[in-house]
Amino acid sequence: MAQGLAISALTRSAGVLTSAALGVTIEASVRRAHDHMMLPTTAGGCSVFDAAGAPFFEECPVEPVPYILNGACFALIGLWDFERTFGGEAGAAAARRLSSLLPAWDLGYWSRYDLRSGAPSSPDYHSLHVSLLRVLDDLYTEDFAEYATRFQQYRTSRPHRWKALAVLAVERLLVPVEVRHET
Repeated sequence: MAQGLAISALTRSAGVLTSAALGVTIEASVRRAHDHMMLPTTAGGCSVFDAAGAPFFEECPVEPVPYILNGACFALIGLWDFERTFGGEAGAAAARRLSSLLPAWDLGYWSRYDLRSGAPSSPDYHSLHVSLLRVLDDLYTEDFAEYATRFQQYRTSRPHRWKALAVLAVERLLVPVEVRHET
């Protein structure tokens, strides 16, 4: 997530600079952030690759990999900014992979924050998921709108919202942190 946000911020700022030297420095920084984001987590990077070589961008370097939805979305937005400016082809594969995994974050009444825990995301993260999926739908050819719409419908449904809050409360109040995070 951090690399994706850095790539977006730096790439967009480079477009308004008048200093060529600063532009060169920013480009080098963007390329380093991109290279780190594309490294496998086993090598200290941020990517978990599937058998076909498609990356999933992990938000934090922990094992087992939690598959955090908002972190992957922010990273994918950063990759779109990078490829729009410098070229590349990893974004399409990463978007396909994220899109194919979206059913795993759907609890049928709310979104999950990650795939390690069974708990629903907080209302703020759920709203963030809706917004990020809408952005990704505008950037990539994958159908992110389906889940943005579905998650938005969950958010506006009082029974779904109350169920998510009840399950989240039980998770936070009754399940010890060590068990929730398997530490």
